[in-house]
Amino acid sequence: MTNYKKNNTMIKRIIPILLCILTVSCKNSNDPEDWISKNKYYFNHMKDSTSYILYNIPEIEGGHSYYYTILAQGIQSDTILSDTTKVLINYRIRLISGAVVEETYSQNSVLNDSTAKPHWFYIYSLASSGVVKNIKQMKIGEIRRCVLPEELAFFTFTENYPQHSTLIIDTQLINIQN
Repeated sequence: MTNYKKNNTMIKRIIPILLCILTVSCKNSNDPEDWISKNKYYFNHMKDSTSYILYNIPEIEGGHSYYYTILAQGIQSDTILSDTTKVLINYRIRLISGAVVEETYSQNSVLNDSTAKPHWFYIYSLASSGVVKNIKQMKIGEIRRCVLPEELAFFTFTENYPQHSTLIIDTQLINIQN
């Protein structure tokens, strides 16, 4: 009979612990408010990273700001980039979690990736004013990492691009065609 009491007592102790674990583990990690706050926190604390430059888009052109850093220098071109300019770019788009949602290369660096498949885009067709501003500043061969807040990262939202996402975009400008 004592074994029965011991087991019964043990079960009575374990059940509340299991219920607590189950309750905590069932918390919805896809809570939109949590995602929004994580993204805002990430973007607002980019200023703590010394290698990034804050670029403010003038209010007349939509306002907001984004961060960028130059990963590899390019060469100056005489071509002035306008909205009708066609550019050949390699890119990788990531969420703050590090998940890659779109890319034209698969290695760690586009410079070492012989399988890269760059794409031609007209600047006006790129989805975000932050992306457009960033590319207009680039030189041929330059690689930049751009961190766009949700206000500038308004791509077509799908499973890959959840709403309110801060996006990290690595871009290499390969060529320019007017």
